[in-house]
Amino acid sequence: MVLLIDGYNVLRVGEVSREQSDREIRCFLRRVATYASAKKHEAIVVFDGGLSPHPKRCFEDGVTIIYAGHYQRADDEIMRLLHTYQPGSLLVISSDHEIENCAHGAGVVTMDALAFRQLLWDKGTLLKGKASGLKAAPGQAQKRTGHKSSPEIDALMEQASSKMMVKWDDMEPALKEKHENKKSKRERELERVIKKL
Repeated sequence: MVLLIDGYNVLRVGEVSREQSDREIRCFLRRVATYASAKKHEAIVVFDGGLSPHPKRCFEDGVTIIYAGHYQRADDEIMRLLHTYQPGSLLVISSDHEIENCAHGAGVVTMDALAFRQLLWDKGTLLKGKASGLKAAPGQAQKRTGHKSSPEIDALMEQASSKMMVKWDDMEPALKEKHENKKSKRERELERVIKKL
């Protein structure tokens, strides 16, 4: 499968507009490369701007990186590229409504930038073997032996542990079934594509 990624859209998701540092971009591209390599996907990341007035391609760590250039937006380049692939072989990753509408019009499945970023960061951790299998039930924070702390910090940690997010795999089967039955056609199609990821 080909992952066509709106680079800055994924990097900036949930943030007030700001410039990304070269370090943040390189870290993001390494995560994309690690993920794509492990899953045997082709990854194309498109960014706005670049040094050239026209689109410029480079290939780094198995990822095709395209800078759209001065005369067009990354969105335009993504919309042009999505028409060059078979709809079933491509996943467009962007939260831009114009790109999503263009992709849906071409029969291409899209994935929200935030969902991909979370998948990428979760999978990136798993692929590097750093995933933690530690779990604590809400309200059951454990102290290290010989550890001294104040009651205020203990209360704060206790409160925080009661609001931990629960992984989908850890949910009760009855709750899973309830949530699975309420998905729209688009959500089910996206879920089918994500399973391939």
